[in-house]
Amino acid sequence: MLALLFLPSLIAASPQDATGEVGFSVGRWFPGDIKLDDENLEARSTVLLRGYLDMYVFSQLSVGMYVAATWGELREAGEADYKGNSFDTTEFGGALKARYFLTETFSLRPGLQFGYRRITIDEVSDDPRGVALNGTLEAQYHFPSGAIPYVDLGFMSQPFGGNRQWDLTWGPRFYLALGIGHTF
Repeated sequence: MLALLFLPSLIAASPQDATGEVGFSVGRWFPGDIKLDDENLEARSTVLLRGYLDMYVFSQLSVGMYVAATWGELREAGEADYKGNSFDTTEFGGALKARYFLTETFSLRPGLQFGYRRITIDEVSDDPRGVALNGTLEAQYHFPSGAIPYVDLGFMSQPFGGNRQWDLTWGPRFYLALGIGHTF
């Protein structure tokens, strides 16, 4: 079944002729502060999984969708008593990415993502939700077969969110991921 997804890319003459891309990456979301009402908590670095499906409007611009998940832990800061509690996120949304070929086989893809995020924290029964606003920059190498290994450097933020008890927001927290994609 998975082979059928990659089969159409074997007939593409060059990466610029592709009509779409699919990819998956694994990385690390670096530590950073999150704001719980008026208190700052520190979130430890976490494992990050990301996936995307993009369709090219024209060769330099794509629209698509993404999914992401993280697993981590909170460190105590301020008066909040959440030290050691898990801090996990799942999200999905839309993406808009540009694509610039620097050579025939190397491209940069800066992009913006806007989505819905759900956060799970131990001992909190009403899971917070929020608006995901993310930035991404992929450095891609294009093989003739359509395979695309890439490095993804970006940030994830939540300008709005929370639950019925409190607000939960954070500014940009950076991540670094390695992935593999494929054109079709």
